[in-house]
Amino acid sequence: MDAALSLERFLKERNLSGVRLVGHSYGGMVISQLMNLAPERVTRLVYVNAFVPNPGESLNDMVPPLYVEMFDQIAAASNGAVVLPFPIWREAFINDADLALATSAYEKLNPHPYNTFTDKVVLKEPLAACRSARATSTAGSTSLCRTACRGIPAFPRSWACIA
Repeated sequence: MDAALSLERFLKERNLSGVRLVGHSYGGMVISQLMNLAPERVTRLVYVNAFVPNPGESLNDMVPPLYVEMFDQIAAASNGAVVLPFPIWREAFINDADLALATSAYEKLNPHPYNTFTDKVVLKEPLAACRSARATSTAGSTSLCRTACRGIPAFPRSWACIA
């Protein structure tokens, strides 16, 4: 995963440790992979409506087959990249915005390389076993609870972090 390798390089170049990382949506895949690359630098992982993979899973493994088919078709027609069609994107991610704001936001999107949907996360152990990602109910600690994104059905492991 290129994004996780880039994040690892950033942390090492700046000699950062005790880092708390927040992942939203696909960002959950990135911060999860970092636990295999540089666990000694991470104090806490926070997932906000994010994908939380098990070892060996890809993003496509965690979404309904209908989405995988759509992603496959878009990537095949777009040189290996994915940008959802405006009507689908608007309904799923910004359905409470007026048309002008939704259009303006959509025009700023960058194509997402499709391999980031299919790359399998390499983890030495499930995230629940990692000290930094473990859900707890102690005051001041992180607890994880299921949430659903507006317009998108709740994925099997879509979580939010609440301090």
